[in-house]
Amino acid sequence: MNTHSSGYYSIDKDYNILSYNDTAKQLYPNLQPGVKCYKALMGLDSPCPPCPVALGIQGPKTYLDPIRHIYETVDAVETVQPDGSRGHALVFSTVAEGESLSKSIPTGENSLRLLGAINLLASDYMSVYGVNRETGKISVYRSRFTDAFADIKDNADYKLSFNFLIQKYIHPDERSYVSRHLNYETLLERLSQEASFKFHFRIVTDTVHYYYLLIARNGNADDYRDFVIAVACEDNDVTARKIYENQLHSLLASITHAAGYFHLDLTDDKILKIGGNSALAYKIDADASIDHFIAETAVFIPVLKDRNDFINAFCRSSLMKSYEDGQVEVTRVSRCLYDDNITRLSKYVTRLLLNPSNNHLEAILYGEDVTRTQEAYETQVSIVQTLSSNYLNVYLINPREKTLSVIKQEDRDVSAPDKKHNNTYPYDLFLSDYIRQRVYPDDRTMLEESLELDNVMSVLSGQSEYKGNYRINDRDGIHYYQFRFIKNEDSGIIVLGFLNVDDVVESEIRHQKLLKEALDTAERANAEKSNFLSRMSHDMRTPLNGIIGLLEIDKKHENDIGFLKSNREKAFISASHLLSLINDVLDMSKIEEGGLVLNHEPFDLIRYEKETQMLIDMQAQKNGIDFTVHIAPEIYEHPFVYGSLCTSVVP
Repeated sequence: MNTHSSGYYSIDKDYNILSYNDTAKQLYPNLQPGVKCYKALMGLDSPCPPCPVALGIQGPKTYLDPIRHIYETVDAVETVQPDGSRGHALVFSTVAEGESLSKSIPTGENSLRLLGAINLLASDYMSVYGVNRETGKISVYRSRFTDAFADIKDNADYKLSFNFLIQKYIHPDERSYVSRHLNYETLLERLSQEASFKFHFRIVTDTVHYYYLLIARNGNADDYRDFVIAVACEDNDVTARKIYENQLHSLLASITHAAGYFHLDLTDDKILKIGGNSALAYKIDADASIDHFIAETAVFIPVLKDRNDFINAFCRSSLMKSYEDGQVEVTRVSRCLYDDNITRLSKYVTRLLLNPSNNHLEAILYGEDVTRTQEAYETQVSIVQTLSSNYLNVYLINPREKTLSVIKQEDRDVSAPDKKHNNTYPYDLFLSDYIRQRVYPDDRTMLEESLELDNVMSVLSGQSEYKGNYRINDRDGIHYYQFRFIKNEDSGIIVLGFLNVDDVVESEIRHQKLLKEALDTAERANAEKSNFLSRMSHDMRTPLNGIIGLLEIDKKHENDIGFLKSNREKAFISASHLLSLINDVLDMSKIEEGGLVLNHEPFDLIRYEKETQMLIDMQAQKNGIDFTVHIAPEIYEHPFVYGSLCTSVVP
């Protein structure tokens, strides 16, 4: 791109690009018809913050493009589309940032104001002042401050204004430093050598804030009339640098035990620092490229497969790709040769971090002896395997790296492309593949949500166990399974097991069937009891009505002793029968409680027949019915029987 560029593009009312010229396409390669302008130009999902269309600004608007490091002046002109709708044509001109900026600004009476306009709406600058070289007077082009720089007024004397600012607001430790840099004669001398320069300082108001000044001359060193002072607050940048420095310091302090560690600048492809307690680490060429350094380090890994895996994981392009994919840590484990020529199990870790001072991607790569840790881990795995004999599949979960390691796998084979290293797989990819291949379709969505790692960690944050049921498809039909996560609070280990629970489900089904059968039996028994009581109440009314009828007849024959005696015998028989019925009801309760004892006693069938005949005959006469009884002759020959008499069978 030249120092100066100009072009145009047009958009409709919804910010969709309609057309553009070659200069615009060269500067913004993502321009395409139909694409939102803010997406194509800046990669944003909404209009750019300084957009003149969105803000309704009339006339040119200038701002700093932080991606391409250019100053861009844009004029938005309203247009009418062929369909009558409104749109805009945006005409822009650009100028490169930095020293070329001041060199490219034309001289003349309006030149200072042009430079001021360039900085006026630039996102980096909060205040912009012009200073006349001959008079030392200040022109305020922009001031957003409520204190500190707000004391600098238009047409004020430069020396008086900035001396006052230094004494009132500059941090005491930096007053002499800032005084030297802002000394008027010193500024003019430096501007005769440099087109622009920056310097940083602190201001004290309610708290301490970090600022820098950009000072640039307007024109050539020999004949410039004015220079510009632009003020920017860099609190956020300083905070970011402090966070980076604290992270870096904490990380290096935590790996003092490492055999070797290396601070790498991936952007510049160089080694910044080598440390550690292994002599082998210091044999690495400190001036080598990162890929060459990785290859040199890999020499100490004896197994070729592990060596190639180390190189592929930690080469410069892979680490940069990992950071782009959202990873901030890459790890590998293999055997490694140490200073004593003994190979031990080593863990290699690369932590990726962005240096905000230069926007470079950096990495700390270190290795440590994890032989003992691995032995303890293998012991834990052995315990897990022993305790999980009933489980078909058992896995160890690493939530930080979002991976799982296979401890036991009996019901399927895992495809090799999914595998990472050391029998370890990406958590989401592994389980989504399992769900797709094995799980019953109606249960897939439920299981995906249940096994989502964030959900699992959320549940386990409040309890040590998390489980649920699902179904799988198999060649011989549908089977019932259970997933179970167990978290060991002491070690932090998370175990996932898959268990076939067909037996449990079948047992539950059988149990439910038995419960239903028992319920049906109870309901039938209740129905039969209700029927029995209904019949019994009918049977009780027969002798009771007989007794009542006899008592009414007695009233009419009070003086007939023989008749009354006969009636009393009939009443006694009816009362005895009623008592037998009541005893039968009591026997029913005993049957339910399992306490009924059947009698084994003789009784006369003919006598009971005559009594029964009498009871029924009384009811028949009352209703005008003739009632006769026929008894088989053999009954008269053998009238006595043994048994337990039940009178409730009387209809």
